[in-house]
Amino acid sequence: MISYKCTYKVIINKGDSKMELDKAKLEHLMEHWIEHNDSHIKSFNEWANKIEAAGYSDLAEDIRGASKKMDECSNLLESARQKLD
Repeated sequence: MISYKCTYKVIINKGDSKMELDKAKLEHLMEHWIEHNDSHIKSFNEWANKIEAAGYSDLAEDIRGASKKMDECSNLLESARQKLD
């Protein structure tokens, strides 16, 4: 496995505005996205249980599938975040 020290600094020019992204900003964004995804996962699972209890098992299954995909997204974001270390 290759290990490296992150020294990311990205400057994005868009029209007349300029935005600088450094390691701290990128880490903050990924942590925020992971937390946001976790909130959706919890909500999806709660609603899947309610929907299943209402007799819509096929819908609940799809919602649980979406929850799993959201968890996969969080795992990829965490992997990316760890590469900043």
